[in-house]
Amino acid sequence: MELEGQQACPLFYTEVTTGGSSYCFSAPDEKASWTEASMYCLISGGVLVVIDDSEMETAVRDFITSGGKRNSGYWTAGTDAFRDGDWQWETNYGSSFEDFGYSNWAPLFPRRLEWTNCMYIDTAIGNMKWKDASCNAQKRFVCMGNTR
Repeated sequence: MELEGQQACPLFYTEVTTGGSSYCFSAPDEKASWTEASMYCLISGGVLVVIDDSEMETAVRDFITSGGKRNSGYWTAGTDAFRDGDWQWETNYGSSFEDFGYSNWAPLFPRRLEWTNCMYIDTAIGNMKWKDASCNAQKRFVCMGNTR
């Protein structure tokens, strides 16, 4: 992993290069609900992070761990709010969705409970597996911006 600064990313985003690809991430210090986090990312020039392959997951993991940013979890763009059990990435604040082509769920997750419709990366035990939770829970989050 290489942290190269912000030259190719939107303001307040950090460029992370892994596997020959560059990504722009931001992880504000505050916690928010999933909807608030999604709106924050949109306003800051990005979206909640979409983890569509193992390379992206490595980049996100490296970003989270690079600055001692670990805590109990980070919201991603994953949701099944529109159809329980049908997990998708919200890519444009509710106007665009992508099906999961890659996943890294923790054992026994997702739980298929009606009220756990949003996905986060669990960083508490170090394995960085995905879990579902109530969208109203307060968590940190990772925004993803476009490289220039």
